[in-house]
Amino acid sequence: MEALPDLGAMLVPIEGEAPSGVDLRADESPTAPIRNLRDARKTATQAERRREGLDESEVETGLVPEWKIILDQVPNLIATKSKDLELAAWLSEALLRANGLPGLAHGFRLISGLVTSFWPATFPPAEDGDQYEMVRPIAQLNGESAEGTLFAPLRRLTITKASTGISYAVWQHENAFALAQKPAEIRDKRIAEGALTIETIEQSGNATPVAFFLDLIAGTTEALAAVAELDTILTEKAGSAAPSFSRLREFLQQLQETTRSLGRNVLPPPPAETGDAGTQAGGEAAVGAGGGGGFSLASGDALKNREAALGALQQIADFFRRTEPHSVLSYTLQDAVRRARLSLPELMAELLSDDSVRKQFFAHAGFKLPDPSGDGSSSY
Repeated sequence: MEALPDLGAMLVPIEGEAPSGVDLRADESPTAPIRNLRDARKTATQAERRREGLDESEVETGLVPEWKIILDQVPNLIATKSKDLELAAWLSEALLRANGLPGLAHGFRLISGLVTSFWPATFPPAEDGDQYEMVRPIAQLNGESAEGTLFAPLRRLTITKASTGISYAVWQHENAFALAQKPAEIRDKRIAEGALTIETIEQSGNATPVAFFLDLIAGTTEALAAVAELDTILTEKAGSAAPSFSRLREFLQQLQETTRSLGRNVLPPPPAETGDAGTQAGGEAAVGAGGGGGFSLASGDALKNREAALGALQQIADFFRRTEPHSVLSYTLQDAVRRARLSLPELMAELLSDDSVRKQFFAHAGFKLPDPSGDGSSSY
């Protein structure tokens, strides 16, 4: 964990005629600060890719040193030289790696503060009046036609931390979840070869202290709030040029739901789960199996909004995963919840793999196909 940089210091106007400072890109010398930071970031991501190709016993753990360069230098540059959104985006990437989800939230609050206080004089500047160039570094965090630069470190976050010392990351849970949906003969072959299973990860979850899950849920909640705040501010300031955060929001929501599922045996039940096993407070019907704990489905008009309905579907998926782990039903329901949170272009990209067919669909439907450029996916 690294100390979080002082937001207040970075949001104070820079002394002189230009409160936003200067564009550091104007310095093209070999020792230019922004050039050195860009090189450090590139070196760091390359080192992370090399780590992914190593056996677990060979991997050097801890923060790649070049991210520390960004953590050390960027806050001072933003505070004293340039209110630069690209620097703030790089700092957000580094904070996520160093401090997890609270670090990501801190970085997004910085970006929100810079946009609120200094837009449209932030850097990089607009090109020929195109405001999208001003927010492109932020768009690359979420990604456009592909996942953005935050998703590799997000998938490396630890999702269980058993008292036995065994822990698993988000990417391992994703792989195990995908394996569980394979045909039995493929699944059994992979397991015989040593593939990790959902059941093994759930066992680790059962041995994970409740404080770990509570911290992870709090972190996702904090990050989601920071994403929502930035989305609102950029939409207000940049209008149609504002980037989408739907992919990042969906990932964080899914991470929170998965955390609750893995920690269900140690986490305190939400208020809706209290009460008798039959009809619960407020007239909600409890559903359970074999005394293994239940969940509630709101009756009548209790489902007030879309998120409440999706939450109920997720509860049903969790129920069937506990009571019928051999069934594909829980995985089908969870995937339905995931797809419900995709934007239309994202859903069509998933359903229609043929690019020409997808373009034809958008043309017939009267929608403009999203611009695939600048997604930042090459940063991994």
